[in-house]
Amino acid sequence: KISMDNGGIVTTPLLVARFCDLMLKGRLDKEKGRLVEQMIEGMVVLFKYMDDRDVFHAFYVDFLSKRLLTRTSHSEDLERAMLKSLRAAFGFGFVSKIHKMFTDKQNSEEFVERFRSSEAAVNPPFDYNAIVLTKGCWKVSKRFSFQLKQTETMKALTDAFETFYSRTYQKRKLQWLHHASHMEVRTNFAKRPYIVTVSAMQYAVLESFNSTSILSFGTLLKALCANSDELEIILKSLLHVKLLKRKPEGSQITNETQFALRSNIAFKILKVNAMRVIDRRVSAREGNQEVVEAAQSNRKYLVEAAIVRIMKTRKELSHQLLVQEVMSQLQRNFTPPVTMVKKSLESLIDKEYLERVPDSAVNAYRYLA
Repeated sequence: KISMDNGGIVTTPLLVARFCDLMLKGRLDKEKGRLVEQMIEGMVVLFKYMDDRDVFHAFYVDFLSKRLLTRTSHSEDLERAMLKSLRAAFGFGFVSKIHKMFTDKQNSEEFVERFRSSEAAVNPPFDYNAIVLTKGCWKVSKRFSFQLKQTETMKALTDAFETFYSRTYQKRKLQWLHHASHMEVRTNFAKRPYIVTVSAMQYAVLESFNSTSILSFGTLLKALCANSDELEIILKSLLHVKLLKRKPEGSQITNETQFALRSNIAFKILKVNAMRVIDRRVSAREGNQEVVEAAQSNRKYLVEAAIVRIMKTRKELSHQLLVQEVMSQLQRNFTPPVTMVKKSLESLIDKEYLERVPDSAVNAYRYLA
């Protein structure tokens, strides 16, 4: 583990997952593309020597979700080559959810095309796309609690899409994840137009300035029904990329702090990505720890499931042999400490899945059907 200045902890699984993320995102020329293919093939060796593979899997799914949702993958062929390497190193069970994510992406693209060509389609004055995620496969953390205030056009589009989806899949129900959405907006307040990629929450703040030129923090807080800490993160991200200006200057934001669009912006490029600032401010500090804690809490259930599988087959087993078999089954993902196995055994005894064998020469357990 490596301690960072901001108090966060960087682990080997995180570093390897982030390295894979850097390989698979961004624009690469053909020569670098061939180099990436060679590096992906070499990653198989590295994967086999990695501990805490379940933590790596959690981070990889987190990064992959962001790449697919924000369309920052360089090539789907490279993504599938990495998937093939992961399968070779860890087995199909390790990549089943990842494979489902690509299936969701492909099915959603086909479904959106069917929706656009149907009579129920709405033709808004902007391009749009939607992806339907299988619950439990994707990593979409809800970092912001306030809801996106949709325009009439956006609401008509989402309502029409939801109606068409319900007719096609009658037993399914959609839940919109606006906090995971992003969009490209065109600026009309500067000397030259720019295309800015923003999150739905950043858009909600910027859209508020269409009706007035100056807004206070307190007014935005009330209008967006937002949490003050969350809104502060959004505003600071827009200040960082020079889209907004504030009065008075300083680091502290109060209810009386006023914000306005910066009309004198002059970016060197026509396309600006404002979402990266939020990822740096939120993900590095909170998201990484959240992923690690979720993976580690899941280990308890994996250990218990392994014990039940073994005992269901063996019926009766000594403590030492049972611990060895549990270690053998789980070593493909992680190596559980003996204390964790003992606690899981006690838990299963309390739940009446197991019982101790009375009058046994060694400590042994019996499976209860």
